[in-house]
Amino acid sequence: MRNRNSILGALPKNSVGCEIGVWKGEFAEQLVTVLNPKKLYLVDPWLYMPVYPDRWYGGSSAKGQEDMDKIESDVRFKFRKIEEIEVVKGTFDDLIAQKQGNLNLDWVYVDGNHSYEYVLSDLENGLVHTVNGGVLAGDDFDAPEVRQAVIDFASKYKLECQSVDQTQYAIKVRK
Repeated sequence: MRNRNSILGALPKNSVGCEIGVWKGEFAEQLVTVLNPKKLYLVDPWLYMPVYPDRWYGGSSAKGQEDMDKIESDVRFKFRKIEEIEVVKGTFDDLIAQKQGNLNLDWVYVDGNHSYEYVLSDLENGLVHTVNGGVLAGDDFDAPEVRQAVIDFASKYKLECQSVDQTQYAIKVRK
């Protein structure tokens, strides 16, 4: 796992946040330790997708749905005693529907499906459900589709995107 400590300084402490793309929960542990969130939504479909054979969830690590089910189970077990954490099996859209659009997030960390349309959708949803002054952030800014989606999103809404390091980005929400 890559070191994502550099982005933690861009995210507010004692806040309400959402990590999209949890995988095994290693970064979620850092989020909990460093940010001490009031509420943290951990969102991941934990769905095996062989259409993406070069990605962890498509064959490069998980070899089938049984592997994904085990990863989800392990994440749920890891965070079972932290009442501020809500684990959601699904997408950001699913979380929004489950909460009937009543999300007031201070930040969203996007690290789910790295295809352009998924990154763009997560950022668009994040903008709607993140408070003014909040942060949209994410990983894999060095991946071409991620970078392009982030740049296009920031340009569309006239928001400033900061590259925190080569792989992390942060966008301050202005409404």
